[in-house]
Amino acid sequence: MTGATPQRGRRRPPLRQPRRRPPPRLRPRRRRRPPPPRRAAPAKTPQSIEEWEELWATERAAVVEKIKKNKWARRPTAPRWSAPRASPSISPRARPAGADTEGLTDTEIKIGNPTALSGTAADFGNISKTTAAWFEYLGEKGAFTDSEGKNRKVNYIVRDDGYDATRTILLVDELMDSEKSFLIQTLGTPGGLKVYDKLNERCIPHPFEISGSPAG
Repeated sequence: MTGATPQRGRRRPPLRQPRRRPPPRLRPRRRRRPPPPRRAAPAKTPQSIEEWEELWATERAAVVEKIKKNKWARRPTAPRWSAPRASPSISPRARPAGADTEGLTDTEIKIGNPTALSGTAADFGNISKTTAAWFEYLGEKGAFTDSEGKNRKVNYIVRDDGYDATRTILLVDELMDSEKSFLIQTLGTPGGLKVYDKLNERCIPHPFEISGSPAG
């Protein structure tokens, strides 16, 4: 046929070359890890008040020994109070006079506790009632006897703030100025943050803060 284009031959597919495997890497031999140390058997949970008291006595003795070993102490003549590394040092001259003994006598430790006995958080008041009963029990057993042989009892003063930070401020003022509490325990982040500074200024301990916030 005139004018027809000549048919082109089919292209042959290129020959597939075999894949070259990379040379094996020389891996260092893995050292066998030593077996993990055997964990001590979990301590038996005390089943009675007597067993709990025995455990607490052992733990308290260990804490006292650690304090003596590290020489953590309050020395009135020292320029600064010594404390564990993680804790800031404090100058004794910066604290109000008598701040470390206010609310503490030879027979009594006065603790103030503004908490919710009414309102939406009233159930927390049961913790304070239980704490007061527990302190009374321990005081009768002589649990608060110091190194000089003075046996103190805890006067646990509970006040109702209804989980209202405004009322917490007023009650903390009362517990500081009228009741002369040795330490004060508050409930909740709002109230705790409202009284944090004034308690620090008076050098009144503020432990056992019940709060769901890291800032509390």
